[in-house]
Amino acid sequence: MTRIATLLTLSLCLTPIAASAQTSATLIGIVQDTLRVLFKPFVQADQGMDRANGGLGLGLALVKGLVELHGGSVAARSAGPGEGAEFVVRLPLGTGAAACSILAPRGDPAA
Repeated sequence: MTRIATLLTLSLCLTPIAASAQTSATLIGIVQDTLRVLFKPFVQADQGMDRANGGLGLGLALVKGLVELHGGSVAARSAGPGEGAEFVVRLPLGTGAAACSILAPRGDPAA
């Protein structure tokens, strides 16, 4: 088996109104037709010989559903096969005391 190095990057961004997490990886990439349906249940990219063990195709659909339940968004981008891929999750933050009480430990009198 030939191993090829892949660069995986994770970036986190926090603003007063939203938090986002972005992950990108070099190498594989995603074809445009797959990008259009990637977050639908049971959708999987072509699994070729090097990816013999696939999942059910539910993970990204679950991520999208959970993120949207919290008022956020999720997106995937790729320039195509061999060009890597990027996924971005954005979630809105509460304001003022509401945001602090969510982050405060249980039993904290400041919550």
